[in-house]
Amino acid sequence: MKPNTLFFSVTYPGVHHYLERFFHSLDSQTFPGFDILICNDGLPGLTSYIPTDLKPRTTVMNINATGPTDARAQVLEYIKKQDYTFIISGDADDYFAANRVEVCVKLLNEHAIVINDVSIVDHEGTCLYDHYFSRRLENESSVELDFLLDKNIFGLTNSSFRRDALIRVDPKPLNPGIIAYDWFLVTSMLMQNYSAIFTDRTTSFYRQHESNIAGLGKVTIGTIKKAYQVKKAHYTEFSSKDKRFQSLLHKLEHQAPLIHEINRLNLKNATNDLFWWEDTNYLK
Repeated sequence: MKPNTLFFSVTYPGVHHYLERFFHSLDSQTFPGFDILICNDGLPGLTSYIPTDLKPRTTVMNINATGPTDARAQVLEYIKKQDYTFIISGDADDYFAANRVEVCVKLLNEHAIVINDVSIVDHEGTCLYDHYFSRRLENESSVELDFLLDKNIFGLTNSSFRRDALIRVDPKPLNPGIIAYDWFLVTSMLMQNYSAIFTDRTTSFYRQHESNIAGLGKVTIGTIKKAYQVKKAHYTEFSSKDKRFQSLLHKLEHQAPLIHEINRLNLKNATNDLFWWEDTNYLK
């Protein structure tokens, strides 16, 4: 019988450094009944990195994407047409606790979207911040759209969802400038009134390195500028669909002059437990 659960990821040139640990964590899952889809955007020799015992349940989909957003939109459009029930996502430069698929599938029986905790690790895999999100979120907290208006905890490395929620949304954003695709995707789902829940019973080991679109754990001038760009693109995408995003876009645009004065900010006492894109809180 074909499994009803699919794990997917996107590979690209340069990610091969991390694939051994990525695939090992999939091979070590306590929930064995899932297929794997790898959307390969130009990584040469991908199949040589896939462990022999995973190859029978791994499908490689080769694409030529214009960027990370396009790659993810392509693979999700493909997944929408498949007959899986549960979809688990994970970044190829990260790795995952052995119970991640098992915990997420159990929760997806009752919730359309599941977000699990992340532990931040460095380039070598040394843990920098263990169970980062549960510092501020309680286990099995409900996550509503209002919570995500000015921040994000959903990354494609720690999100899972049911396919019936995915098929209700268009995975391709209207705004080609969207940077935080994961934030766009889950916002689109929550706007369809699906339920989301946070769990600290499992974790994704999220690598911090220079190639990451988003970072966690430290506020800098650079992260504030990046958060401003991300939010402007995100609010522009949804401003025609919801007045709350119109208001947030106007508020953000009023902060634009502060960007030019950003080098004067004193970040010595900046908190290090912000969620993604909360860095703009310092533009005051």
